[in-house]
Amino acid sequence: MSIHSRLFLLTMGLVLLLGPEVSSESPHGVASESTNETIYLNDPELTESSGLAASLHTQGHFWTHNDSGDKARLFAFDVVGNKTGGCEIQGVQANDIEDMSVYRLENQSRLVVADTGDNLAKRTNVTLFFFDEPDPTKHTTIRDFGTLDVTYPDGPQDCEAIAVDAQRNGVLLVTKSKLGIANVYFIDLSIAQAGFPWQKKVTATFVCNLSIPMVTGIDIDPNNGDAWVVNYFLGFCFPSVKNSSKKRKPSIQKQFAAIPTSLELSQLRQVEAICVDGEGRIWITSEGSPAVLSEVQREPAR
Repeated sequence: MSIHSRLFLLTMGLVLLLGPEVSSESPHGVASESTNETIYLNDPELTESSGLAASLHTQGHFWTHNDSGDKARLFAFDVVGNKTGGCEIQGVQANDIEDMSVYRLENQSRLVVADTGDNLAKRTNVTLFFFDEPDPTKHTTIRDFGTLDVTYPDGPQDCEAIAVDAQRNGVLLVTKSKLGIANVYFIDLSIAQAGFPWQKKVTATFVCNLSIPMVTGIDIDPNNGDAWVVNYFLGFCFPSVKNSSKKRKPSIQKQFAAIPTSLELSQLRQVEAICVDGEGRIWITSEGSPAVLSEVQREPAR
């Protein structure tokens, strides 16, 4: 049995064993072999796309970056894979950048770049970099940015998946575990609202466990709050939850407690990142050179 087959069985077994049933009123369908044709990202320096974010600055553009071993830089592309620009964070020595996210603060779009990879679980802290999103059609040097050094309450963790959660005004971090139980942590985004430059420290708050092995990406749909999680070959949608009280933020624990709807992504070699754009379209990248971008298709609910 191949490693993909073993991971598939482990993933689905854990989801079925540890999660309660999803409501029959869920508006989401389940798709199989659910990606469009592959779009190749045309830049020989992008050798292993690891994170992905849909630009809020310029519609129809995306940001991505290499896995560990590269500079603290991002690559920008349009929706057909043409390179349009990029940026580099000045004076930063990257350790293991694994993911990124984009959000809006008042009228300004911002990027969060996550230097959070820790395969050997030895880093005493990991780092999130915050800065105003540059024009993805230009090449920019980022001189003004915020540096947030993050520690976990229960020791070092390997994390390849982060997302800004606008509903809860925070950053979610999901760990990568071969054993099948990921940890979900939360950082209040108010710590990052100051003008640049700044450097701060924070301890992330443990929220809950997630019964998905080898998580490589997460994003929150900006339109409805759905959480999309991927590992190497499967995607999962955790529908947003509503609170009866408008004064309380929706529960992260409740959202991640349900069995998600699933999307099979096995036609791609190894899914490394996911993002949801402003129109609700879902995009993923996969390892390999040239790097690829693909839109995920959902079947309508039955």
